[in-house]
Amino acid sequence: MSPFARWFQARVLRKEAGEAELLLEVREEFLQGQGLVHGGILAALLDSALGQAVESLGAKVVTAELSVSYLRPVRE
Repeated sequence: MSPFARWFQARVLRKEAGEAELLLEVREEFLQGQGLVHGGILAALLDSALGQAVESLGAKVVTAELSVSYLRPVRE
């Protein structure tokens, strides 16, 4: 497990056939100034879930580019 993964602490709930479901408990250090989850944390969660989904197919990849369009803020 990488140092980032140990700090991030996202739990893999399900990982099968190109799909993955992760759970991330919101901690205070994940919040920005208005008390909302920082967009970078959400992007990291998305990237982690995509990585787990691809890994479930036996592939090893790295993210070269990631673009996220947020629909609304996340409080918890």
